[in-house]
Amino acid sequence: MVGPALVFACIELLDLAKISTTTTISPLTEPLEFDPRHPSDAFRLFSSARLLEQLGWWEHVSKYTSHYIDILKFVRTIPQQDYLFPCDKPQFEHMVLNTFFRIQGQVAELLAEVVKELPSGSEDYAKHETDILC
Repeated sequence: MVGPALVFACIELLDLAKISTTTTISPLTEPLEFDPRHPSDAFRLFSSARLLEQLGWWEHVSKYTSHYIDILKFVRTIPQQDYLFPCDKPQFEHMVLNTFFRIQGQVAELLAEVVKELPSGSEDYAKHETDILC
């Protein structure tokens, strides 16, 4: 199951620490660009942060002082219209992204339905959080 450790590891493995709250949107084009095969790095992190919230992890990890949390908080503030899909026919750029976001929203709802009964570990973490953090 997706938990904070996996999300933090993805930030490191994919070298996504460059996405931070100190970065302004204007030079932040590469992490916002969708590829024909993959969503943008920033959107992938946004989706991970949303899943952490659905699984009950966000309320625990969002308290940490960490660049990982700064990055996840930052990507949650990026408006959908700031994402880019460079293509040979600019008139299709917004259409492709709008279609992706519509389909992705439906997929996220289905995923939430599938995982809602699975243990995420966040409840067990909550029971022992004070012992873990002292």
